[in-house]
Amino acid sequence: MALDPLRDRTAWLDVMPDGTRGSSEQSYADGVRLEWDSRERVHHEFPLSDRQRAEYEHGRLGNQRDWVDNVVWGADPIAGIRGMLDGGMLESAGRTTFEGHSMLRLVGSEPGTEENGSPAGPIEYEYLVHPSTFAPVRVSTTLTARAPDEHGQGAERYVTAWTFPVFERLPLDDSTRHLLVAGGGR
Repeated sequence: MALDPLRDRTAWLDVMPDGTRGSSEQSYADGVRLEWDSRERVHHEFPLSDRQRAEYEHGRLGNQRDWVDNVVWGADPIAGIRGMLDGGMLESAGRTTFEGHSMLRLVGSEPGTEENGSPAGPIEYEYLVHPSTFAPVRVSTTLTARAPDEHGQGAERYVTAWTFPVFERLPLDDSTRHLLVAGGGR
């Protein structure tokens, strides 16, 4: 991440339901989110609206559904997480251990909604963060698409988890600029 001017990049491993793997990346610069999918080997550009850009760049909070579209993270993920905690969108659920390290566990949820005429169940959030810096280590979302029946059967849940093996702040200069482009500028 570079703050002046704002540039950031996130990369992750995708594991598809059929077990195939690939990698994806996302970067942001000048009001445009750029995505790269290794399976498609193509860039996709998503210009942000003025409101989304302002929220992203100033770390303002939107609703949690906006976070899924990377709006709530804003320019500083740590400030975004602290803001969600301070604003009551997340609450502390104590400590847990992840990959042998003690983490602060923050949880939140949002109620179900109706989208495109179909009901969508509640979404639960779990953030595992470094206990003193609040740097993100793992973020999970669980969407309940169908609630279990009276016998506890038939539930349909979708879990998405992001793990951040490295969280760094880098200066923006000629030696780091290429690191902040999804797909490495491919």
